[in-house]
Amino acid sequence: MMKIGFLLELVNLFRIFVLIFIAALARKVYLRHNIGVGSLKHIYGGKWRRGVRTPRHGTASKKVIRYCL
Repeated sequence: MMKIGFLLELVNLFRIFVLIFIAALARKVYLRHNIGVGSLKHIYGGKWRRGVRTPRHGTASKKVIRYCL
């Protein structure tokens, strides 16, 4: 299993995931030039489900984004 954020976890399909994720990142960077890792972290995040409490927005992992860039 690979953690791609504190709210997301994937099975061992690392090569396929990285190729798709690199293509998605390249498209985002091409469309919005001066975009940083923090903004990409927010864009690729998702819903942080906290049980009974209200859900919030959770961020993605910086390490995976830096690795793909």
